[in-house]
Amino acid sequence: EQNYHIVLVLPSPPGKPEHAVMGDDITITWAPPAEGGHRALAKYRLEGWSNGQDWRILGTIATGHYHTNMQFEPKMEIFDFRKRNFNQVRVIAVNEDGESEPSPPSEEIQL
Repeated sequence: EQNYHIVLVLPSPPGKPEHAVMGDDITITWAPPAEGGHRALAKYRLEGWSNGQDWRILGTIATGHYHTNMQFEPKMEIFDFRKRNFNQVRVIAVNEDGESEPSPPSEEIQL
């Protein structure tokens, strides 16, 4: 009888998000994880936080690595950010094995 072990290798956390404010909209950028695990990254999930609340999903962006060898620039534009009432954002990298730990949170976002 043979024993099999499944090893899941999760990506490391992405870099701390930076933001640029343009009116009520912001652009979030971050560095990719130093280690992606043994599988290509499938997507990033952005989460927002406000005082007294839990982290909530702002959006998900596919990396495109499954379909192309093009270089992916990790960024997301969020329109009408002021209406969402978030103070900080963080990023989570996702591969087929699972999710990374969250990135460090961004500096406070002031619009």
